[in-house]
Amino acid sequence: PLLINASSNIAVDASSPNIHADTIGKSSFVIKVTSPFTIVNGTVTGSVYKLAESDSIEIFFSKDSINWKSITLVAGTGSLMDSIALYNYIKPVLGGGPTFFYYLKFILTPSSSNLDCGIDSLEINTTFQVSRFFMPHLKLGVNQIEYTDQNNDSANMQINFQWQETTSNN
Repeated sequence: PLLINASSNIAVDASSPNIHADTIGKSSFVIKVTSPFTIVNGTVTGSVYKLAESDSIEIFFSKDSINWKSITLVAGTGSLMDSIALYNYIKPVLGGGPTFFYYLKFILTPSSSNLDCGIDSLEINTTFQVSRFFMPHLKLGVNQIEYTDQNNDSANMQINFQWQETTSNN
């Protein structure tokens, strides 16, 4: 898939969990999230599976794919839901310049079988800031906005706009 930036020993198939090690041992994949606009926040939500405490799922964050910070080590066993806020890692107001991309690394380490741990579903939400001067001119009332991208695969995309409709911003 286009979202996967790098992977090692990963299988994606109809097995459960859907994303798992191809063979026993440490496996990983990296997702790069990019935006032409300043990224200000994000969340990672997923349904994960761990057969035993000896199985491991760890998620890391990086702004450069070199320096990684662990953001969670999934605790517990069985089918689990986890959600991680990325605001403190993106740090949009703490200097260092704007963020236009970031990386998430998922490391799966099953202890006995390649299907002992993995990810069944994964959702990454990214919030970015757009100047109102960049947006198409909107008029009071109903407006139609069209979205296109270069992704040839099927993808679930949701775009939300927030604004205050007023006549004083002409």
